[in-house]
Amino acid sequence: MKNLTGNSISRLFYSTFFNIVILAVILFVPMGIVYAVNTATGQPPCPTGQLCNPIGSSTLDDFVVKITAAALKIGVPIAALFIMWAGFKFVTARGDKTGIEDARNIFWYTIIGTAILLAASLLARVLTATITQIQA
Repeated sequence: MKNLTGNSISRLFYSTFFNIVILAVILFVPMGIVYAVNTATGQPPCPTGQLCNPIGSSTLDDFVVKITAAALKIGVPIAALFIMWAGFKFVTARGDKTGIEDARNIFWYTIIGTAILLAASLLARVLTATITQIQA
């Protein structure tokens, strides 16, 4: 059996991680194209020759909520991948202080970024609810 060093394991992880990201892009990008067609009629949502609102928001608060929801849909899976990457870095560090510190930084930066993303979404929803309540 071949001995695997830390460097070869790291290269193997990066190539596998890159392949998974490429596969995810290939699988999920066509779904966005499919959602661009009206499912009831099978036609694009905007008549030909007209400029339509692609987001479907008529107010700024609805637009912000939709943008933060889209950011969550994209950001949470990416955060999960980075948490797994940090775990892999912890395992491959094998007691090396710089490797452990690097893995710890990746983990904490991912947690902080995810918290900011969730807080932004929560803040947008709370402000939207407050504005709607004030207007009523």
